[in-house]
Amino acid sequence: MLQAMQDPHPHVKDTTAWTVGRIFQFLHSTDIEPPLITPDSLPPIMTVLVKSLQDSSHIAYRVCCAISSLAEGFQGAQGGTSPMSPFFKDTVAALLQCAQRHAHHDHAKVQISAFEAINDLVRSASPDTLEIVAQLIQVVLPEIHKTFDMPAVSSEARDKLAEVQGQLCGVLQVIVQKLSEKEETKAAVLQFADPIMETLLRIFQFRSATVHEEAMLAVGSFTYAVGKQFVKYLPQFSQYLKTGLTNYLEWQVCLSTVGVLGDVCRNVEAEILPYCDEIMSLLVVNLGREDVHRNIKPNILSAFGDIALVIGDNFEKYLEAVLRVLKQAMSLSVSSGASEDFLDYNNMLRNGILEAYSGIIQGMGQAKAEMYMQNELQDIIMFVSSIGAEPEPEEDVARSAVNLLGDACSIFAGVGVLLRNSPRQEWSKLVEYCKAAPGLQDETDWAVQQIVHSMRS
Repeated sequence: MLQAMQDPHPHVKDTTAWTVGRIFQFLHSTDIEPPLITPDSLPPIMTVLVKSLQDSSHIAYRVCCAISSLAEGFQGAQGGTSPMSPFFKDTVAALLQCAQRHAHHDHAKVQISAFEAINDLVRSASPDTLEIVAQLIQVVLPEIHKTFDMPAVSSEARDKLAEVQGQLCGVLQVIVQKLSEKEETKAAVLQFADPIMETLLRIFQFRSATVHEEAMLAVGSFTYAVGKQFVKYLPQFSQYLKTGLTNYLEWQVCLSTVGVLGDVCRNVEAEILPYCDEIMSLLVVNLGREDVHRNIKPNILSAFGDIALVIGDNFEKYLEAVLRVLKQAMSLSVSSGASEDFLDYNNMLRNGILEAYSGIIQGMGQAKAEMYMQNELQDIIMFVSSIGAEPEPEEDVARSAVNLLGDACSIFAGVGVLLRNSPRQEWSKLVEYCKAAPGLQDETDWAVQQIVHSMRS
């Protein structure tokens, strides 16, 4: 097949490149034994693939897809290196050249696939290539800056500009996310923190929903790299945060903005407080609007929990409005039950409700929580039991439900009595489910201990 990739007939090369990509997609993984790709076979494979990136657009597109699948198959490789490490730098360089070579509109598909292949290489990068990943920041930022001077007179040119900016923001986001996974590599992001954020803030000035969504996701990854230092960017970024929350008609932009709001809260903590009045007002308004896409609303509920967790007692002034919408959301969830066409959304809704309550209970502290939340406990237990009544609970929902009960048991006295005397006891099924599920045991162990202790006291 490698010989066929070098066949003089374009149709043979095109078909072979497609076939190679599909083989990598379905038969290549670190979990498959014996491995499809061996140390002996990888060098000639990479030589042919990198060389083929210089072929005509339809072949280059297939090769980019094949490189993506090849890189994905090495994700999860253990140790400090990967079979792809020796080829990482040259392959990324070849993909960047491919993207630039196919930058004109007719070949946009090739450019997009080249950027996506770079993303997959970065995601699967092993520790010994992270220095090269860090160097890519200095490659991507100038490429984004070049787009600021691109003419965009026609609608076609504006669409092309948005596409390129979105793809480059996506590459930047993946790079920052990869480098943020370990403390020792965050320094590479911190070194360029100001240029990165200045670039993203300029991107927000372009009126394109696609670009705003990608830029928001990049900001989300960036917050984990810089941590509390993100506070210095809040005065400028907050205006775009509020714009994203207001732009609910571009629902994916609004959704990503709500997610990034949670990232910002987790990293700047109580420093978000000066911006909370406007943010909370926008979130509550969005919940009440019928023309806001329903997928946004569960995430808004989760955001309430994120905000409450970091501003503590200061959440008190928002509590009445938030508890009211949480009751409405619980009523909607319970009344919909296990309706087939509503099930996936209902699980999102449940998770949002549970995370909101957890954040409020933990954030407000014992005295204020007892003052305002004691009367909510019975409704919470009944809601959790309604989830436990289902034959197969969704893992994320079960985890959130049991952790909420654990939070309640750790904060309030007498929760064990409420649990024992509750008209519905299906909450206990969720506890048993989490104790038995291998993926949930560690994440719910503390909560289960709190519940057991409360039941005995």
